[in-house]
Amino acid sequence: MNLNLSHMPGASAGEKKKSDPSGEVHVQIQTTSQCNARCVFCPYPDSWHARNPGRMSHEVFEKILAELKPFRIGKICPYFENEPLMDPHLLNRIERIKAKLQFRCLEVSTNGHLLTPRISRRLIDALRPVGHEVWISIPGVNAEDYRRTTGLDFHLTMKRVINFLKIAGGGIRVRIRGAGRPWRESRVGWKFSEEQFRESWNHIFLTHGIQTANIKLEYLRYHDRAGNIKRNPLRFGEIRKIGPENPFYCSRIDRWFHFLYTGELCICCMDYHRQEIIGDIRIQSLREILDSDTYRKCRDRLMGLTPSSDDFICKHCIHPGG
Repeated sequence: MNLNLSHMPGASAGEKKKSDPSGEVHVQIQTTSQCNARCVFCPYPDSWHARNPGRMSHEVFEKILAELKPFRIGKICPYFENEPLMDPHLLNRIERIKAKLQFRCLEVSTNGHLLTPRISRRLIDALRPVGHEVWISIPGVNAEDYRRTTGLDFHLTMKRVINFLKIAGGGIRVRIRGAGRPWRESRVGWKFSEEQFRESWNHIFLTHGIQTANIKLEYLRYHDRAGNIKRNPLRFGEIRKIGPENPFYCSRIDRWFHFLYTGELCICCMDYHRQEIIGDIRIQSLREILDSDTYRKCRDRLMGLTPSSDDFICKHCIHPGG
């Protein structure tokens, strides 16, 4: 992994400037391919791993931890393009991460629907001793819009999330995230304003006596995940000009590891259709993957050091990179 971009042939001055002086890497691990929601702004329902369901084996998970040990880890996320609480071994795996690795933040992102009282208490107990964040996605402010958006029961989700926040008692760092408007207008029919989102949650906090010192409300504009949503008209991106005349940098290629449940590494969190596989931890070490021609060629296409086809995933991503 080229943690210092100034060592990379062809790197521009702007790319060198974006190099992270901390030397940290960040990790996402898909311990199960499953998700219980069918969010209209997510590619999951027609993704490769939804069509090929599975759960990460103990052997693959332990090898990932062993391979990560030499790295300075900023954020480690035991989820990737899934609902982490669908993994019955998740909490045990969090304990293994804590025992085996040094990291700055352990992040869990969930839709909250499976935060039963038992799971909530165990998750809170597991996270309290370490740097952490819990991201809870609630894309709706009423039952009908939430059901149309996610396919889940709004009242059950809210009951469980509120109970989780009460048990936490202000002692857990939480982001409640509401995806209320598209980046650009589309025919996908639901939306709610940031004002509605904040008013709704502030009313909940007040009504239930929830301590809010460590809770952040985050209003989001949803996007088309690099054009990977196949079943609805969310198409916001244009083909990004990446090539030798248009250098580009995104930290996902050299600051992140993205492990599928199989043990394969893909390019980033937009790659729901397994388009760019850069290695396989079952048969390679991380060092072998990062020294491989497969990784180098993918990195060079992303950065514009070599040409790429118009269907290259990074050309359809609306995020600025960095």
